[in-house]
Amino acid sequence: MKKTLRKALQGILAFAVALSCMIMPVSAEEKTDVNDIPEGVEIKHLSANDFLPISQLEPRVAAKLNGFRNSLSRETAVAGTGDQYEPNNSIAEATTGMQGKLIQATIHSETDMDFYRFEVTANEPLSILLFNIPSGCDYDLYLFNHDQTGWYTDFQDGSVSEEFYISLDKSGTYYVAVDSHSGCSNSPYSLYFGDSYMYGSTGWVNPNFSFAFGSVPRGTTKTSLSKNINLTYDASIPNGAVVTTFYLSKEGTGGDYGGFYKYLKPDSGNTIKQLGGAPVMTVPSNTLVKQNWQIWGSVEYSNYFTWEPRYFIQYKFFVTPLTTRFL
Repeated sequence: MKKTLRKALQGILAFAVALSCMIMPVSAEEKTDVNDIPEGVEIKHLSANDFLPISQLEPRVAAKLNGFRNSLSRETAVAGTGDQYEPNNSIAEATTGMQGKLIQATIHSETDMDFYRFEVTANEPLSILLFNIPSGCDYDLYLFNHDQTGWYTDFQDGSVSEEFYISLDKSGTYYVAVDSHSGCSNSPYSLYFGDSYMYGSTGWVNPNFSFAFGSVPRGTTKTSLSKNINLTYDASIPNGAVVTTFYLSKEGTGGDYGGFYKYLKPDSGNTIKQLGGAPVMTVPSNTLVKQNWQIWGSVEYSNYFTWEPRYFIQYKFFVTPLTTRFL
């Protein structure tokens, strides 16, 4: 019966989302380049109409929302549960400071409900993810709006991950909560709430390439053979990461040189040409990092100059359960 009621609420919520999409003049997709978003993920733009009233919460959940405040000290609560974020069993005790971080915490009893507070900027894409739910448990993920008058969810059965990819129409304070519909465990669940886009880099990498131009008289041009930087299977880079900045250094050894150009070609695109002294290669937006890159150079004069480049790639990636390990 409870699952039937939960599915009915989902139907009401789906209708509200559809209605809001009909009247909203600006969608999340218009603010986000859809080529950045993983296949199968849709960012929903939520307004006040997409939050169900608190009166429609299950009574057992509504009772936890503001009705219970842990009288234990933090030290006692943590010692008793093994959960470093306790006590956080009500909105008043909500854990702060964890936005954009990976949380591992426990639902140690079926009366436990964990609350987390975070700040939202309107219209920015957010990932709110509950995953690694312990076997045999059915945990639910809730989002409570800025004035605590409404709630949003997308119920899934059993230990299936619950994932919200959303943007919100109002800035302010919001609350995420994890509740047990059934079961509890000393094994932790994983939780993330924060920006959908996070950033990383390869750091400076020396591929140990040498492009020896030898002696090139003025007025002539010599172009090197290309070498490959194959990042296709690089496990240190998130799948789906796209380049934000690609640096290719000019350092080398030997004598002087002139008319030096660097070339960079991703397998997915066209050749990028840049003056040797300019560190940034102008890579088109939404170019995947994890592919093969060819690099080579040319000079119009060389007194036995050898180019020994390093590269540094900055990238952004979309936060899903599979990419949280890169946070």
